[in-house]
Amino acid sequence: MYACSLQLKLAKVYNWMNPFVFKVKKLGDLGLMCVTVPEKYGGTGLDYLAYAIAMEEISRGCGGTGCIMTAVNVSVQMTISYL
Repeated sequence: MYACSLQLKLAKVYNWMNPFVFKVKKLGDLGLMCVTVPEKYGGTGLDYLAYAIAMEEISRGCGGTGCIMTAVNVSVQMTISYL
């Protein structure tokens, strides 16, 4: 429920700005942009269960933000898998 309350409060303030940039910055600050990426590459190094729980909470607040989080996590994970 944290995601819902945070996004609803901040939406009133930041929707007139560029919400995409603000959401991506906030997700990055919380460590949610690279949940499954190992710490040696700058991620949080958590497992897929933690990612699923984080995704569910973020998507409960805003489905679009969940899509942003998924796109970044998948693309970074795919890139790292080839390293």
